[in-house]
Amino acid sequence: MDPQLKEVTARPLKRGAQQMDVDLTETTAEASPVMDMMDVTKPLPDFKPISEDKLQTNSNEFRKIAVPSHRYTPLKENWM
Repeated sequence: MDPQLKEVTARPLKRGAQQMDVDLTETTAEASPVMDMMDVTKPLPDFKPISEDKLQTNSNEFRKIAVPSHRYTPLKENWM
């Protein structure tokens, strides 16, 4: 037995619980079948360039965000 591993004993099942079948398998450093199926060379999305007027617009955006009072009160006390 590997010195890094320790033996674990099973707890008794709760009322109404059913025993589960578990398959014990050893994992290795080799690539798993899931990794073989992944396509790493996906093409990048083709977005249209942003127009110059949208790049030069310095508009400030304000968004209203709902904050619960129990979060807002400590923030207000420490901020102001």
